[in-house]
Amino acid sequence: MVHTLPPWTSKWRMATIFGQIDQGELAARLGSINTFDRRGDTIWMDDFESSTLKWRMGDFGVDADVKISADTAMMGDSCCKLTAGKGANGLASITRYIHPKILGKIGFEFSFTVNDDTKTVQGSIYHFDGTTEYTSLVTYNHSTSKLQYTDNDAGTVDLAVGYTLEDLLDTFHTMKIVIDSSTKKPVRVMVDENSYDLSAYTAKENAGAGGERIQLAITHISDHAAVKSIYVDNVILTQNEI
Repeated sequence: MVHTLPPWTSKWRMATIFGQIDQGELAARLGSINTFDRRGDTIWMDDFESSTLKWRMGDFGVDADVKISADTAMMGDSCCKLTAGKGANGLASITRYIHPKILGKIGFEFSFTVNDDTKTVQGSIYHFDGTTEYTSLVTYNHSTSKLQYTDNDAGTVDLAVGYTLEDLLDTFHTMKIVIDSSTKKPVRVMVDENSYDLSAYTAKENAGAGGERIQLAITHISDHAAVKSIYVDNVILTQNEI
């Protein structure tokens, strides 16, 4: 098949196919989970299609649970189901540690649903340099309709108010947090079509121990008397972010 692009010739130009697509577009069309924001080089991802959950699990409250589920999915056949326990601040979370040290701009992306009784959905990425943990925590507060960031000095700050994500029909939303491990500062957060500059804020600092590493965490908190679940899918870790 002849692939003809200007300024070569129109002799074999096709009527319905125009030019060649790049490799990123080709991967997306073939079913890659990396379709939301293609900046950065992917170094690890999880689509929860395996029967093995590759994360450390955390839960609080009666009947809290974390598991692979085929109830729904962003893509594929399964995802991770985070069931927050009964009562005040019932929660369910997953945490993943990546040991290789990565300097520069790093992205943490995941897709999630929201339940009408969800209090918050939190995404956090921290890097540990051997002495100090630098955590960038973004919270979508469904109960107060706010998107928030936890600053080391100012505490919880509002990035957006009157901000409500769809909580019906298993609608998946996507959040991406980008940090710079070389400057130890957050860069930006994206939630669906909205992007927020985090460069004026600082990462939360805590003393730590152990080897240099990256940690990813996703947490669902609910204040309902009954167990309530959300679903998480398509987690992507990138480096060399723009």
